[in-house]
Amino acid sequence: MPFEVMRRHQKKLLVIFGLMAMVSFVLADSLQRFLYSNSSSGNTGDPTVATLYGRTIHRSDLREISSERQFANLFMSFVGGGQRFFGGVSTRELVDGLILQHEADALGIPGGAEAAREWLKASLGPTMTAELFQAIMARMPEHRRLSGEQVLAMVGNQFRLLSARRLAGSPVVTPLDVFRDYRDQNERVSAYAFAFPAADYLKEVPEPSTTQVQAYFDQYKDVLPDESRDTPGFKVPRLVRVEILSADPIALGLKLKESIKEDELKIYYENHKSEYKRPTEYPDDLFVNDSKAELTPPQFQTFDEVKPFLASSLAADKAQNEITDAFNAIRDEVLEPFVDRYLEVVDEIDQSKRQGRTLKIEVPKWQPVKEAAAKHKLDYELTPPLSRAEAEHYGQIHDAEVGQARLSGGRKFVDEFFDPKSSFFVPIELTDFAGRRYLARKVEDDAPRIPSLDDIRGEVVRAWKLEQARPFAEKAAKAFAESLAKKLASAGPKTESPFKNEKVDGKPFVATDPVTKLTPGLPIPGQLFMSGPPTPSEIRQIPFAGETLRDVLFQLAPKQVEVASDQPKTTYYALALNRRIPAPLSALYAPNGDYFRYQAETMSDAREHQYEAWMKELRVRAGLDPNWTPRDEADRESEA
Repeated sequence: MPFEVMRRHQKKLLVIFGLMAMVSFVLADSLQRFLYSNSSSGNTGDPTVATLYGRTIHRSDLREISSERQFANLFMSFVGGGQRFFGGVSTRELVDGLILQHEADALGIPGGAEAAREWLKASLGPTMTAELFQAIMARMPEHRRLSGEQVLAMVGNQFRLLSARRLAGSPVVTPLDVFRDYRDQNERVSAYAFAFPAADYLKEVPEPSTTQVQAYFDQYKDVLPDESRDTPGFKVPRLVRVEILSADPIALGLKLKESIKEDELKIYYENHKSEYKRPTEYPDDLFVNDSKAELTPPQFQTFDEVKPFLASSLAADKAQNEITDAFNAIRDEVLEPFVDRYLEVVDEIDQSKRQGRTLKIEVPKWQPVKEAAAKHKLDYELTPPLSRAEAEHYGQIHDAEVGQARLSGGRKFVDEFFDPKSSFFVPIELTDFAGRRYLARKVEDDAPRIPSLDDIRGEVVRAWKLEQARPFAEKAAKAFAESLAKKLASAGPKTESPFKNEKVDGKPFVATDPVTKLTPGLPIPGQLFMSGPPTPSEIRQIPFAGETLRDVLFQLAPKQVEVASDQPKTTYYALALNRRIPAPLSALYAPNGDYFRYQAETMSDAREHQYEAWMKELRVRAGLDPNWTPRDEADRESEA
């Protein structure tokens, strides 16, 4: 348990949690400022969020509970409780917090500083000393403005909401539940999959009437497309175009390494000598206050000892410097002068509009910098108009982060360039996982729009016909599955496998990779021995497999053939078991097994399901739909 770990490693963990929590708090505070910004984002006034118990809830009504929760979560992170101990600060979670507040008031659940003291005393016991509390307060943002009583009151108020959320009680988790969780993450299954795409049966569907086409277009014209959904979307998504200059410092370093001379290596060695100290068991400052400190100078590895590594290090530094110089030259000579002029003209036009004047001036048009890139030996690329979904998988740059070093922790490419507040033509430096560096600028940004039916009539007709073709594909898949099941049932031990060749009864198939149903979650930063929730494993041969198909595939028995569609219902699959690699029960209960981890995961998952069922009931009592989702979370792409 987190609190038990804290008792054993109190001093060490306090420092670690402090650093991580401070970063988390700063990011959360930035998010809060973004959520509550008004005119700066073009959203004036105080927008309505929901209606609870007949009362209209505005954005401003969420500020107090949001601020309180952030401080309470920060406090709990210092004592090993996790950075989201009391929940998050999304609109949905804050509105749920107001509902829980109403429930806690109705039941008279106590809160405030005194309730926090009693709860912390019961949870932490002697661990929560006055010294520890003061150390935590010293690390709290704005700790000079907030008193200890105020922070405890915030913790106590959030604790009463947590108590109201836990009124549903604890779920019952059996050893069988734990084994199922263990099996889903360890048992591997491979299946034979026979695909029946709906597109193959379009000829069975008659052409739609003009009325049907119009009605189908009207139904989905304001819906953004999503390839994982079983309904179409005809709205053109927001499209962004990016101009990209890039260079690979690793490849450049290998090229530069060939021309490095020994004189350069010696100079480099002298300038970086401190990096090649001989390891010693004694601290560097052993004689720092001793008048004879010069008698034991630090010992360095000789030039000949480190010479094999110097060329690579020097070449890498030279490559980085050369790329930086090239980026700076293009930025100073071309990109930034254009940005300055562009922003100046845009500002002049805005001012004239506010003053009721018409300014006859044209906005500068950007020009590609392909020639400048070639001059400085940089790779050049101008992307096609990309939707956010396409940008998330586009080229090598899709996993690059803002910053000049790999794994810098900056914003991802898609988050940076699809931020509604990001400016045109401003050059941004990014680096991907492999170390490749980029200088990119946004040159086009088209808002979502609804096209006319005439422009996309062919697309609408095809989408309509694909939907009508699904029953034909499903019928064919079931007929094939029935025939194959009879063949498997009648096969004896010496019968040749029907899957020996590439086709069965003329129908090709693929054998899926042996994978587990779930992939274990990654360790949670700041919470020792705790992992995030497991996620569905990718079935590479069946894109967008979906929950229904996955359940069928992982439950297949020998000689059984079942039919299921992928999530968007574009293809129906006849599935037969290839092989199953069991997860032995003995491994779960072995002395070095992870039984307690799986037990904790199973309990956490069951508790979340129970809590969500309880929250759905409370939302209905408050006058909300049980599956209510706030507007700002329902369609972020459309809102942007």
